[in-house]
Amino acid sequence: MENNVFLRAFWESPKSALIFLKQDWDAEYLRLPLFLDPDSINFELDRAPCFDVARLSGYFIEDGKIRFVVDPAHHPTLDPNEKIFVAGEFNGWQDAVDQEQYLLKPFELAGHPVFVVDVPVSVLGDAFSSCFRFVTSKHRWLSVPEFAPNLVPNRYQGSDFSLNLKQSGRHVFRLKINEEINLQRYVKIHWRDAQFDEAITISNAEFYLSMCSDLPMGITGEGECWVFRLFAPRAKRVMLELFKTIKQENRERFELNCNDDGSWEISLPKKYDHYFYYYYLDGINYDGSTYFDSTNPVVDPYAKAMASSEGPGIVIPPEASEPLRDGFHPPLWHDLVIAEVHMRDLVTNSKLPMSRTERQQYPGISKWLRSKTNYLRQLGVNALEFQPLHEFEYKSKDEYHWGYMPVNYFSPASANAKFPKKGSQIEGFKEMVKACHEAGFAFILDVVYNHIGSPNALHAIDKHYYFELDSNFNMTNWSGVGNDIRARSPMAKRLIIDSLLHYVTEYGVDGFRFDLAELIGRNVLAEIETELKKVKKSIILIAEPWSFRGHIAEKLKSTGFTSWNDRYREFFLSYLKGNGSPLEFTYYLKGSPVGLTRFPAQTVNYSESHDDYCWMDMITENPDKDGSVPTFNDIRRTHLMFSMLLLSLGIPMISEGQDFLRSKHGVRNTYQRGDINALDYNRLITFSNTHDYVRKLIAFRLSAEGHLLRQEFPPSDDYFTFNFGENGGRSLGVVYNADFSKGGGQIVFAINPSAQTEYIHMGPFSMNDTLQIADHFRFERSGLQSARIRIVDGKIELPPVSCGVWLKGY
Repeated sequence: MENNVFLRAFWESPKSALIFLKQDWDAEYLRLPLFLDPDSINFELDRAPCFDVARLSGYFIEDGKIRFVVDPAHHPTLDPNEKIFVAGEFNGWQDAVDQEQYLLKPFELAGHPVFVVDVPVSVLGDAFSSCFRFVTSKHRWLSVPEFAPNLVPNRYQGSDFSLNLKQSGRHVFRLKINEEINLQRYVKIHWRDAQFDEAITISNAEFYLSMCSDLPMGITGEGECWVFRLFAPRAKRVMLELFKTIKQENRERFELNCNDDGSWEISLPKKYDHYFYYYYLDGINYDGSTYFDSTNPVVDPYAKAMASSEGPGIVIPPEASEPLRDGFHPPLWHDLVIAEVHMRDLVTNSKLPMSRTERQQYPGISKWLRSKTNYLRQLGVNALEFQPLHEFEYKSKDEYHWGYMPVNYFSPASANAKFPKKGSQIEGFKEMVKACHEAGFAFILDVVYNHIGSPNALHAIDKHYYFELDSNFNMTNWSGVGNDIRARSPMAKRLIIDSLLHYVTEYGVDGFRFDLAELIGRNVLAEIETELKKVKKSIILIAEPWSFRGHIAEKLKSTGFTSWNDRYREFFLSYLKGNGSPLEFTYYLKGSPVGLTRFPAQTVNYSESHDDYCWMDMITENPDKDGSVPTFNDIRRTHLMFSMLLLSLGIPMISEGQDFLRSKHGVRNTYQRGDINALDYNRLITFSNTHDYVRKLIAFRLSAEGHLLRQEFPPSDDYFTFNFGENGGRSLGVVYNADFSKGGGQIVFAINPSAQTEYIHMGPFSMNDTLQIADHFRFERSGLQSARIRIVDGKIELPPVSCGVWLKGY
């Protein structure tokens, strides 16, 4: 039933709450007809200061003016060089940018630094209400605080502030009580007068969801003691259970003490090294927003190692393992060439003498990385992006998984460890990273911070705090696997950042790829970047910028993240199958500027990843998407794809085995199909021409001449010249460094994806004195000696499904 009096009410602390009415209370006296249930609670009522109103509502009204207010505390990633404008229905939204009368300026309000602008109430005209948001001079929309009482959804799957002349700020009151109240009990506030008799529950969510601890979490050594610490703000009791053997014999139980910040802790003598441990939590279950089961063992989210994916955690002394300090420096972003890989896929069919068990474990991949049979070293990539290797859900170590169902963010996957119950995964993971570095590869780890697998420790600790819930307290499912982590909760965000820092400082990881990063959110990602760059300035940060909810690649432009470019991925297929336009190709070739990127390396260009059909199965002319026996055109189009990929600005990424035409036999989702995913190295011999073609393209890209393809900053407007095929053809010719802004050398690339010969007139650019170094099958840096592409009267004559590369000035 609609409430006529109350807009919202929530606890700020156990001794105070904010009450928002639906309209101003203009009487000077504060004898509002308000009562609490239970009525034994005595309280005082005062008007809330204007700052407390404005920091949540975004405005207050006084003396005929609307004072719009931005609290910078709500926007920790706000660029101080960006100007802030208020935009809404009353000023044309986007039109407000650069209009001086809507520019917010620094101000101090009630002792707090804020940004404000005063706008006459008359801008609303005859309207009593409107919607608004704040936008920067770079057209970045600031998010509306989730607890804003006037938050309203908009049609873009986001939120706006509502502005109501009947809610000027005199509708907000602070309720104070003398003694702290137990916020796990419900308290209602009633309005009773001759006109209305209504009640609303004072929400405790805002208080709990804002709780945060600065104390170290997990197990830390403090003096002669181990301190076990867990953040569980709604729990009423937390027990620690320690046992020396995995059979849980001679268990010892200890009750933790509760701190004011929502954390629980206990100090114990340092005699429990390499013991196993669980937590047990108890509390009040109500409305489905939380669920406690005091009989359910819960793994510490900060456990540095787990005996299995179901636990228990292992007490790992900090001094038990030295951090990896091998002095490796990853390539600069614009010099990266990445291969996406799965640990077991690389090793399963390797010719190295190894047991089946070793091929499933960290020692096996370390041996492979150091071996001469490491084909990725021969291929020439300089960074490996490993699919998730933090602790993930599994039933048996023999099971094959991609790793996208995480259960712990600190522990390396025990499924890959030789002696998981002894914590050997720690040293095994370090050795793998070290071997990667010795082979010349940056180590990029795929991480999954958008959802949790089973067992779900965070759900057992505090479902409401750690997960996105709908109005019925059901977990949302934009990840597609049953839950979405509430990354913006302070301690969820800290858990993410702490675990990332752990992998950087302890294991020497060089970068991360964030799965379904849209669910993590732009602001949290920006904070992650800030914290990681404090310890490693060269950190590689890659976002998969979408989820089933939306796409944030353009929002990430203002950050230091690069993004998987799914639009380019789709374009490869479209263009090579006869649909995409050459004009669109120019956009991707230039590094997807303006719309997607601020600098070229903000796009990760790729045509295949672990997900969905592999490239060969998508491009093949064979029925049932089975590219295992590719046709002549399949191979030829694949070579054209590689030429496009490796001659485009941005970071190229190749999927494991793609260079020798890997097929999944038409199977779309192979997340548990190790038999299909394991690389068949016989194809490396069968399709050695393709492998060699890709190898030479990579070597050229990383060569001195290839610096024209590896631009750190956006090139000049005249850096490229483009010429299209005659008579509306689909071919394209491009000259790199056309304006000589990068020296005297130039690259020419021409491509024809169509089924007929096409001619490209290169305009004023002369093809005289050019050296053809590649076509669609061959690449020779010294120049092709025969069967070169014809150039007649300044026109490049391109046969069907072909391409060519030329050098000039070298």
